[in-house]
Amino acid sequence: MPFFGNALSAAAPDETGWASGLLNAVQQLGATAGVALLGAVFFRFGVTAAVLASMVLIVTVLVLTVVMVPRRERAPSAHAGGS
Repeated sequence: MPFFGNALSAAAPDETGWASGLLNAVQQLGATAGVALLGAVFFRFGVTAAVLASMVLIVTVLVLTVVMVPRRERAPSAHAGGS
């Protein structure tokens, strides 16, 4: 997954083991909390509210991902600027 590669690339080579473990643990915790939240919304408010809540969460995560992922600068093309 590109996200994992980007997240782990910031860790020093001798820290990648625990960084990978922490990343996996946080991913599992987030998935568990998400299922619990959407389940609670489903049982309290119904299917429509659960679908709307999941769409809002997906859009929110998408926006945060676009904002938080660092931009990589492109190397100048060999064909740029001339004949």
